[in-house]
Amino acid sequence: MSKILRRFRQSVLAAACSGRLTSAWRKNNTELTSVNIIYDRIQAKCNEWYDNLCENALREQTRQPQDPRKSKKSNKPVADLPEIPESWKYHRLEDLCYLITDGTHKTPEYRQKGIPFLSVKNVRPFSIDDRDIKFISEQEHNELISRCNPEKGDILYTKVGATFGYAAAVNIEYPFSIFVSLALIKPVTPFFMTDYVAILMNSESVFSQARDRVSGIGTPDLHLIEIRDFRAPLPPIEEQQEIVRLVEAMFKSADAVEKRIDAAKVRAEKLTQAILAKAFRGELVPTEAELARREGRSYETASELLARIKSEIDAKQTSQKVRRNRG
Repeated sequence: MSKILRRFRQSVLAAACSGRLTSAWRKNNTELTSVNIIYDRIQAKCNEWYDNLCENALREQTRQPQDPRKSKKSNKPVADLPEIPESWKYHRLEDLCYLITDGTHKTPEYRQKGIPFLSVKNVRPFSIDDRDIKFISEQEHNELISRCNPEKGDILYTKVGATFGYAAAVNIEYPFSIFVSLALIKPVTPFFMTDYVAILMNSESVFSQARDRVSGIGTPDLHLIEIRDFRAPLPPIEEQQEIVRLVEAMFKSADAVEKRIDAAKVRAEKLTQAILAKAFRGELVPTEAELARREGRSYETASELLARIKSEIDAKQTSQKVRRNRG
């Protein structure tokens, strides 16, 4: 059943990122913001964001930041992409985000306490597991966030190891830093919604691109240049909101089914143990004494049977002795 639910969730994500999930909704909602207008607004926000970075660098007399729009582009061919509605449009992921970078490439000095430091093991689809984390000093954290500063509303994406291709929206309030095994994606919200991006990055549409572009012998590694070149379908803002609503509702139903299945498994396990216990105590079927009582016949208990057998043996032995003496 868990495999069925897993396939169901993947089917929901595939339908969401291809427009099939909202096909009926589109028929009743025709007055939507053009994706061309949305894209222009995203570019304007990116320009404003970079200009602010430059102004801050000038004011603080620090090095001017690198313009993400001028980063090196991948030369790998674009794989076949799922067909999308006419009102949608594919764009490079980098062109829809403020920044796509990764965590520190240097192993930090870990502490017993301090600022949380997350790695690939802490990110799973749609969730960040911060129960087993390491810590670094506040000073080292401040140095790391000058290049990679994860914030609420960003996306963490696993890029190294067997679990590459998992994405989760940052919803934790406290500051933290990340290792090189994680990519940091800063979508231009609200035009490219964080929750929609999480759906997209966990879908087969993006994961198939990741499989085609991953490299490394033994340990898979997705380079930033490839992640930035992922093709992302951009729907109108209103449709992004509807996609998020529908996916959350369907996943909530799947979670409820999964909980009921888990509870049923626990009850079944307890029932199995109870049945075995009753079987060993002889409580599953009527005893011979109970059957004899029901049928109105006499019943010889085990102790009475043993006593009768012993008496018969003793009598037989006595008879044999008498015959030997007579002989």
